[in-house]
Amino acid sequence: MKQLSFLVAVALALVVVTSCGTDSGRNPRDSEKASARSQDDQASGSGLWDMLARSERDKGQRHAWEKARERRLQAQLAKGMEQIPQEQRQNMVRWWQEFITMNPAWLKNRHNWRAYGKDAREILTENLIIAMVRAFENNNGPIYKRARSELFDLSEEATPYLVSGLANGRGDAVTRKHCVEMLGWYGAKAIPEISAAYSAADRDSRLDLLRAVKAMGPLGAPQSIPFLKRALQREDDYRLRLTAIQALGLSEDMGSIPVLIESLRDDDLSIRKFGAGTLGHFKSDEAIVAIIELLERTEPRILPENREIEVAQNCVHSLRAMTGENYRRGAQWRRWWNRR
Repeated sequence: MKQLSFLVAVALALVVVTSCGTDSGRNPRDSEKASARSQDDQASGSGLWDMLARSERDKGQRHAWEKARERRLQAQLAKGMEQIPQEQRQNMVRWWQEFITMNPAWLKNRHNWRAYGKDAREILTENLIIAMVRAFENNNGPIYKRARSELFDLSEEATPYLVSGLANGRGDAVTRKHCVEMLGWYGAKAIPEISAAYSAADRDSRLDLLRAVKAMGPLGAPQSIPFLKRALQREDDYRLRLTAIQALGLSEDMGSIPVLIESLRDDDLSIRKFGAGTLGHFKSDEAIVAIIELLERTEPRILPENREIEVAQNCVHSLRAMTGENYRRGAQWRRWWNRR
């Protein structure tokens, strides 16, 4: 990975923060153009040559838009740099080179950089995010691992960038994947930011925020439980509700049990199915009774044309996992429970 001067590093950081925060790096009218092209293709009939001509024309328009965007970023950079004292700026140039070249002196000067204050730590955070993403793209394992390690200690500064990026649907799939992973490392301390941004996000963005909470596992609990409960109860999108159920199970927190038991009475068959399967991760008398009851309610509804058999199968699998017993029917589980 080529070395980056401080100015270039901050410029790239602005690019990644806007692609993971306030600017997608993509012409917002691209989707409209795609729709218009689709309609034109259908109208023209000939398709291929007209499509190629339009593609070249659109490429030029995108290039002009990117140039304008780059000028805006440079203006932001110049304004920000004016507020950094010259001595600090020179030191940051030198210290960033130490990071990129893996100079051992970085291990000392990383603390000096952070000691400059919150603004300096935010600049470092931005640089590390872009360094990590670029290193991943270039298969540069040492820089990738080093940037990840540094970001782990900058959760306070990094969390707003990461949450904003996911909530606003910015960045490509790779960048968003890293945002999800890093928030997962930060655990419960990132829950307030995620919760505050969640309601205003669109569905795909809410899904990524839920995936971040899911990635936390036990690190997010118990703070994640109320957030996941609200998502499960209020959402109507299957993907979001399923991700919330999975996150509740991975939290390994006993506070998840009442929420999952409530899901067993959901109108959506798939939610009942996965709720029953997830409860199998917990050893709880309350959960055992609730799953037996669901199995008893489900068996009379099993028909060749529906999927109730899948709910029953998950009930049996979870009961076996929780109890070590091996029964198939609800009545058998009920007799076992009553005589145990």
